[in-house]
Amino acid sequence: MSGASSWPPPAAVELGWAAGTWLVPIAAARRFARDFLPLLDETERARLATISHPARAEAYLLGHGLLRQALSCRTHGVVGAGEWRLQVGATGKPGFRARGAGEPFEISIAHCATAIALAVKEDAAVGVDVEEVEQGGACCKDNPSWNLALHAWTRREAIGKCDGSGLFRAGCIADDPAMLVDSGNVTLVDVEYVVAVAILPR
Repeated sequence: MSGASSWPPPAAVELGWAAGTWLVPIAAARRFARDFLPLLDETERARLATISHPARAEAYLLGHGLLRQALSCRTHGVVGAGEWRLQVGATGKPGFRARGAGEPFEISIAHCATAIALAVKEDAAVGVDVEEVEQGGACCKDNPSWNLALHAWTRREAIGKCDGSGLFRAGCIADDPAMLVDSGNVTLVDVEYVVAVAILPR
């Protein structure tokens, strides 16, 4: 899985209502972990080394490896997956730039226990979040109040990632009226998720 032709990975779904945003099952991406590790740059490797929780470390590696494949695909393979460099802005918001290129691609990654959501934009800031929908009990899709709360939470997370305000922003409504925010239920390999995407055009 090293070239643009290998994107998207098996079982991945691109959201029809949010172009450039994919949901990928961790189980399907896990087989590429060894291929992804050599692709990371020095900044990513240093960050990965500080993550002590095994599942979070795996999600970081897989998410960044998948992003590099998506970026390579966006350039039709002209820029290889290992040629991108992670850049972190003043607010901590990440982006990827190819050597010698102009504006970096805007990116966002989120994960839950079983899936990774990632978004890539050239002309807009972007934020994404994902939560798995439980299949039983009070916190499940059949509870309307909980489903609404899950959509509100993921929207809030996506907006915070998009505008750089982070996890502690006040609510699930964008401060900038130009920001586009949407969320939806997505089924992937018989598991249901709520995915939210926030986009702020440059």
